[in-house]
Amino acid sequence: MGDEPHNPAMPADLTDDDKDTLAELLRETIERDRFPLSPRMQPERDPR
Repeated sequence: MGDEPHNPAMPADLTDDDKDTLAELLRETIERDRFPLSPRMQPERDPR
C-alpha cells in the first residue's frame, strides 16, 4: 500500500497489530458471506 493515506482527510492512525486485526476481520467477514450483494441482502423497494 504506501505511506499515503487513502483519504487524506481521514488518516488511519493504526498500529501494525491493529492493521493485522482489521485484515483478519475482513477476511473472516468475506469468507462467511461471499455474496453480500445477493438479492437476499437487497432492501425491498416500496411498491407505491
